[in-house]
Amino acid sequence: MSQPENETVSAPQPPAPAAPAAPVVIKSGGRGVGLFALVLAVLGLGASGFLFVQGQNLLKRQEMQFDQKISQAALGESQNAALLADNSRRLQSSESDIKQLQSDMQAQQAEAAAGSRALQELLKTRSDWVVDEAEAALNLAGQQLMIADNVPAAVAVLEGLDARLARFEQPQLLPLKQAVSSDLAKLKQRPFTDTANAALRLSRLEAAVGGLPLLADSSLRPPQAAAPAAAAPNAPWWRNAWNRTVSGLKGMVEIRHLNSTDALLMSPEQAFYVRENLRLHLLSARVALMQRQNDIYQNDLAASENAVRQYFDATTPAAQSWLREIAQLKTLQPGAGNVGDSLAASLKAVADYRQLRQGESVTQPEIGAASEAAASQPAAPAQTPPVSAPATPAASVPAAPAPAQASAVHRGIES
Repeated sequence: MSQPENETVSAPQPPAPAAPAAPVVIKSGGRGVGLFALVLAVLGLGASGFLFVQGQNLLKRQEMQFDQKISQAALGESQNAALLADNSRRLQSSESDIKQLQSDMQAQQAEAAAGSRALQELLKTRSDWVVDEAEAALNLAGQQLMIADNVPAAVAVLEGLDARLARFEQPQLLPLKQAVSSDLAKLKQRPFTDTANAALRLSRLEAAVGGLPLLADSSLRPPQAAAPAAAAPNAPWWRNAWNRTVSGLKGMVEIRHLNSTDALLMSPEQAFYVRENLRLHLLSARVALMQRQNDIYQNDLAASENAVRQYFDATTPAAQSWLREIAQLKTLQPGAGNVGDSLAASLKAVADYRQLRQGESVTQPEIGAASEAAASQPAAPAQTPPVSAPATPAASVPAAPAPAQASAVHRGIES
């Protein structure tokens, strides 16, 4: 076997101590190996490029999918917002419809109440109208008694009511007639105080306080000159002169008896407060008269009378007239009668009549409706339960407020 040309044979060398192993280079057949390595490198590069392109495509697809998901999410949020806005509009529309229904229901309830009142007025009998008029008259009389203690006006109202009730012969009005007659007799026997006239008289006395002369002013004024003695035509001249001299001396001296000297020592400021204190007593007496407080009224009048007798000149005509007026006012007794039970019997009779009529209006329509339903229904076996007729509108008429109102007026008068 022949050796290649490129190979050479070297002479044997002695072994070198601890030398590193050198790579073995095979120089024969190197072109095929290089070609194979080049092919492998090209394949690897192609595979790397293919993988790179596939990775880029995968990233692009994932990015597109992500963008699509974001777009879908944004679209879903916009759709949700539109749906929420639509629901809000529907809710507002529903609320407006509910409010409209509520207003319509209230209007229907008001119309139903008006219809019930109209039906109640139509179902009233002549006795009911008379009782309504009696209640109005009793309320008017009660107001006159409570506000102004005007017994004559209340008596006139009850007399007119008694005369009107006497023209009706219905037996259900008999308790009301008896009650009105009883209250009328009580009012005629009740003491009466003309409060308005007494208050006017007190106001005049209060205005006249400024014209009353003080005792100190009366003591300081000069004595009045005595009238000259008449001269006798047949008497001698010296006797006439003597009479004139004696009458002149009598007019120079005036003697008065005083129980207290305090009134003579008052200053102008104290005199002003004395008059104002007297006016306050009269004002308090007038207020007590309007409030029907007899004790306070009598005490203020007594204090006013004592002040006039102590600090003012009671011998003057103005003071005497003032004291006579005070004495007449002291005879009045405001609040002597009790107006709480003056109309109690009449108001109770009205309330009893209303309650009786209410019971009748509830019972009679139910019985009539049941009889009509039984007559219109065909014959049924004995074990069939009877059909209950519905309540007619007349049974649901609110007739209860009338007795309640009468009892409220009664309680107000009693208080």
